[in-house]
Amino acid sequence: MPIISIDAEQTHNEIKISVADNGLGIPKGKQKGLFSKYMRFHEHVEGTGVGLYLVQQLLGSHGGFITVESEEGEGATFTVFLPLKEVPANNNNNH
Repeated sequence: MPIISIDAEQTHNEIKISVADNGLGIPKGKQKGLFSKYMRFHEHVEGTGVGLYLVQQLLGSHGGFITVESEEGEGATFTVFLPLKEVPANNNNNH
């Protein structure tokens, strides 16, 4: 049975969000190219290979980044790091 766990924590200067699963996992030798555009590792699973690339690009544009820890056959944990940004007290944007 698939299991997904989500964890979040805040430090004084960043937010860290981790998403872990017990899925297929990613071989260590292939993890380096994981965030490349159109990269796919499991052809029998539907996808286009752009999702993680887009996540990395969006995080980078906000000063953040993403990491992966995985063992083939043991699932994977993706961790997103985003810097905290102070919002001025007189900021009345309610969007």
